[in-house]
Amino acid sequence: MRARVRCGPSSMSQSNVRGAESRPWKQPGAIFEIARAARIEVPGSGAKRTIHCPFHDDQWPSAFLSDSNVFYCSVCTPGRGLGLKAFAQALGVAGPPRGRFEPSRAAPAPRTEAPAFTASDAARVWQMAYERVRNDATLAVDRPVYDYLAHRGILGAWEESAFGVLAECMDLPKAVAWWPGAGYRIVAPLYDATGRLSSIQARAIVPVRTKVQFPKGSRTAGTVFANRSGLEVLRGTWKGPRRVLLAEGLSDSLALSVVSLMPVVSAPGTGPAVHSIGPWASGYEVYLALDQDEAGRRALAPTARQAFEQRVERVFEVGWPGGCKDACEVVERRGMADLVRFLDAIAEGSHAGR
Repeated sequence: MRARVRCGPSSMSQSNVRGAESRPWKQPGAIFEIARAARIEVPGSGAKRTIHCPFHDDQWPSAFLSDSNVFYCSVCTPGRGLGLKAFAQALGVAGPPRGRFEPSRAAPAPRTEAPAFTASDAARVWQMAYERVRNDATLAVDRPVYDYLAHRGILGAWEESAFGVLAECMDLPKAVAWWPGAGYRIVAPLYDATGRLSSIQARAIVPVRTKVQFPKGSRTAGTVFANRSGLEVLRGTWKGPRRVLLAEGLSDSLALSVVSLMPVVSAPGTGPAVHSIGPWASGYEVYLALDQDEAGRRALAPTARQAFEQRVERVFEVGWPGGCKDACEVVERRGMADLVRFLDAIAEGSHAGR
């Protein structure tokens, strides 16, 4: 993840500064100081500053900060933004200082960059996690993982080799070594647009605020989960009907890998969905099976536009049955058999798309 630090002069007047002394969360431009405290470069000047997003691997600046204390990223927060408090909390920054608000003009302290988590690191972690799933000797100690998957109704993903299991005893790279101890035990591979393993994502099996984790320093932009046939689609070797189901999230990827007759490709979240459709989609019918919530609805139109830019044949919107938010909720509320029937109907062409 990139993070360069330099903060330009504040655009606030002295009277505004005095009026904001007792209201640090309301000081215009305070978000620039929050970014600076997190070692994020804030170039230029003015009311709106373009930055590299600190929450995804941002090769080109895709985010901006405004002096009205709003953060916006076209990938992570499409159609909305983060306020000052939410932005500070996401970065782990305590908040703006009380008293006079005068951004520091001194050169920032040099920052030691986090080591990059490479595709080779991802492949090594995935291999260890995959082998652990296939090792009967670890079943007893890993019982909490399998109990969690069974409770979610997606333990059948074991048959598809769709996930691996992490443990504290593993010799993991430093960027992810803390995951198992913090409850992030389930891991799945992420592939680039050509089907090469590029990164990984881990899912917690215990209640935590952040349910999934990417390795710090990894490149995840444009990556996707894929079941076996989905991987063939990415690699251009799929010989079946040119239809693909585009879902989102690790858990939904596991649920769909068990039952879908169509190839499944899943974005690692709502925000990345728009960037998950690459040249592999040309000539395909794409079924957009995003979450049926506010974020998913906002992502639908830009994702469809991206699909047409990749010369897809048609785009269909999939609405989960019974008012469910996603595939996992269908399984939890209605059972796996209902999800099977629903997906079979789509595969047989009886689902009306738009």
